[in-house]
Amino acid sequence: AEGMGQAFAAAGGDIFGLNYNPALPALLKRSEAAIYYKRGIAEDNYGSAAFSTQLKSLTVGCNLTYYDAGSMDMINSSGIARTVRAERDILGTVSISTILKKYAVGANVKVLTSELVQTASASSLVFDLGGVAQLNKYFSSGFAVQNIGRGLKYLDERADLPLTARFGFAFCVPAYPDTPFKAEADIVAIRGDEVPKVHTGIEWLFMEGVSLRTGYMSGYAPGRWTAGMGFVQSNFTLDMAYSPSSSAGSVFDISLGYRFDYMDL
Repeated sequence: AEGMGQAFAAAGGDIFGLNYNPALPALLKRSEAAIYYKRGIAEDNYGSAAFSTQLKSLTVGCNLTYYDAGSMDMINSSGIARTVRAERDILGTVSISTILKKYAVGANVKVLTSELVQTASASSLVFDLGGVAQLNKYFSSGFAVQNIGRGLKYLDERADLPLTARFGFAFCVPAYPDTPFKAEADIVAIRGDEVPKVHTGIEWLFMEGVSLRTGYMSGYAPGRWTAGMGFVQSNFTLDMAYSPSSSAGSVFDISLGYRFDYMDL
């Protein structure tokens, strides 16, 4: 997703698609497990581990995400300086999705805990809802609403979560998921933003087991280009992405996954 400009609402491709549309795991053909890591130049760290499997007509997934914003220096009312962790967030997600004829539908239940400067903490229960429609052999569309629920309350202050609506349109040749070429565009509307964002991306199967990706995210200041590569060897997958124009500076992402054989589970 990162290498394709986070345009992922309508076609997906791996277990981390549940972070963009909870219906996407239903499109996976096999059980998957994956880990993901991202580090920005501001010394912030983001990591995630996810797993999904098919239980009869349902696909059940889970995802544990960790974010650490790094350290900062603080001086208390007594004039004593100390180094504290600026922010730490932990997000646990349970995802359920299924296919109904030409449609995939899904929901995420998420528990978020957050701590600021090691003094104020808060937690919240939120939900995502989404769907994907296979319009024909080549085209699909997807829609998701994310972060439905109350915000985080730190002491006496409440912080709203970014309620987000995503609508995506994908073109795949041939139909997803075994496609040598995929193009996708997402419109992303976030509560509080005056103008929706537009995320676009393409993926090309350059050779067997090697995919090239690029994307662009407009509506940000500045806009963000992304590029990435994906490798498949036997049941293992390796994905890398690079964004030279992130608001946090240049960011490198990497994920490692395993796709189980049908008889493994």
